[in-house]
Amino acid sequence: MRLMTEELPWEYGQLLTSAIEHSGMSRRQVARLAGLSAPTITNLEAGTRSVGQGQRVPTNPETDTVVRIARVLNMPLRKSLELAGLGDKIPDGMSDKELAERFMPAIDAMLDDLPADVLLAAVARRMLHIDGDEG
Repeated sequence: MRLMTEELPWEYGQLLTSAIEHSGMSRRQVARLAGLSAPTITNLEAGTRSVGQGQRVPTNPETDTVVRIARVLNMPLRKSLELAGLGDKIPDGMSDKELAERFMPAIDAMLDDLPADVLLAAVARRMLHIDGDEG
């Protein structure tokens, strides 16, 4: 379980915020593509979630949530899991390729659930982004 203090920033949230800004997508678009709610994305960026009456507690994301977001935003999966406090989900000695293959069912399920227009729009954005980086 992650402990959050004022001295230690939520590094996963910083990585997520940077990836969203770099993607050119809105938080709502990222959430939709990942099969999540926009407030979930906001909570993950902040590192806290509301438990009612103005109280907030540290967020502890599910592995599937981090995997889905990493896929949508093309974030490094290992780093994402580690910064989200899920490094224990990575078997010792597992390569990045093996790690991606381990979580492929979650990624496949995410893609299967997306409407075709949303999926095509995401591919188009990624292609424009790649073309822009090369030019």
